[in-house]
Amino acid sequence: MFVTSIRSDDDGVSTLVVTGELDLASAPEFRRALRTAEADGTVTVDLTGVAFIDSVGVGLLIGSGRRVHEAGGRLWVVVAAGRVRRLLVACRVDQLVGIVDAQ
Repeated sequence: MFVTSIRSDDDGVSTLVVTGELDLASAPEFRRALRTAEADGTVTVDLTGVAFIDSVGVGLLIGSGRRVHEAGGRLWVVVAAGRVRRLLVACRVDQLVGIVDAQ
């Protein structure tokens, strides 16, 4: 997994663009990137380049969503149709964070 970019805009929104596999091995890097992005208040995580996500990756998204929500922000996850999106919906992540279909 690679966080290919972390950028913040003037409106207090951080965007993480993630590619590869989001799993136990990549969890530390993803956790650090999420914590950095959470400081801005609202976070968008672009997972369109992610081919695989496991329960650790899902857990990190849920935890980040809760922290951002408690701070008054919102976590948005951008996903393409496919396995990653189906997994997030099956795990009911879409009820905790905003899921946006990639265009």
